[in-house]
Amino acid sequence: MATSRSAGVCIIGAGSDFPIPEDMPDFLSHWEVIRYLESYADRFEVRAHIARTDVTDVAPVPDAAWQVTLGSGSADG
Repeated sequence: MATSRSAGVCIIGAGSDFPIPEDMPDFLSHWEVIRYLESYADRFEVRAHIARTDVTDVAPVPDAAWQVTLGSGSADG
């Protein structure tokens, strides 16, 4: 249901250089987390450094690592 609300998320690791605004509650909804992260990205101009890519597969490999295959066909693990 679009109007339902979970218990929320408490961002304990918010940096002192970009605290959570006072008008936001202690436990944030997912929309409030998104708003905070978008504001952070805008404040520190990091959007230009974020690349969007599709992940097509994730598989476990020995030694607790993961093999991640991207839409481009490249793999990182």
